[in-house]
Amino acid sequence: MEILENLGLDPNVVIAQSIAFVVLLVLLWRFLYRPFEAILQQRQQQIASGLSSADTERMRAEALRQEYEAHLANIAEEARQRLEQAVQDAEAARQRMLETAQGEIRDLHRRAEAQLALDRERLRRELRTEVSEIAVMAAAKALRGQLTPSLQTAVVDQVLRDFEQITPPPSPAV
Repeated sequence: MEILENLGLDPNVVIAQSIAFVVLLVLLWRFLYRPFEAILQQRQQQIASGLSSADTERMRAEALRQEYEAHLANIAEEARQRLEQAVQDAEAARQRMLETAQGEIRDLHRRAEAQLALDRERLRRELRTEVSEIAVMAAAKALRGQLTPSLQTAVVDQVLRDFEQITPPPSPAV
């Protein structure tokens, strides 16, 4: 205590101030620090909860982003497949139309050939008829007085047989 007196301090005042200081610390501890600490802990928990929630939301957003990217990739793949299918369908339709056109051309060619054959046959018959008439007229002039009906029939039959042996000229290709 001598030290305090040498410093010019009253030891009773120093003790009283020390007790007051300790009481003040206890009161501050009790009424200020504990509630403040509780508020700090609560705030710390809120921040931790917010960070945890933010991480959860970030992971959820990342999962959604990946899901959307996968969905977009699926859509792109589906669009590519549909485009390929459309190209294949168009090619198949073109092929069917080509085959149909070729079939129609073949049918037209066959009908034209059949019509040509019918026309050739008709012309052959007409020619036979004309040749036979000419032959009959020629024979009739030559044999006017000597021709009997049986001789006339024999001459016409012979001319027809000779005419049938004549082969027709080849028809041009269509």
